[in-house]
Amino acid sequence: DALGGDVMFSALAALNFEVPFAPALKQAGIHAHVYGNAGNCVGLPGYGRQALASCARELKEKTRASFGVGLVWSSPIGKLEANYCRVAKAFAHDKWRNGFHFGFSTSNLDFQH
Repeated sequence: DALGGDVMFSALAALNFEVPFAPALKQAGIHAHVYGNAGNCVGLPGYGRQALASCARELKEKTRASFGVGLVWSSPIGKLEANYCRVAKAFAHDKWRNGFHFGFSTSNLDFQH
């Protein structure tokens, strides 16, 4: 359905690095990253072997993907990000846009070290 599904997957690959020639950013706890995201969510048409195969095929064929570059500040209240994103794979009925995006997360995962 348009609002969700029964089976989903999400993948992220990121490379974090210090901003070259900007020691003030490092002192402020700001680093850069490049990343790629992919994922999909589909309905499960049943519980048999054919239904699972159909679900796996749809997950693969209808995966969406994007990539980007940005700055990340691991603030005391969470991670703040300013990113420039590009859509790599979308479908005609998807509503998407390339451009700047801002985000906030409170994840306990710290990939800086």
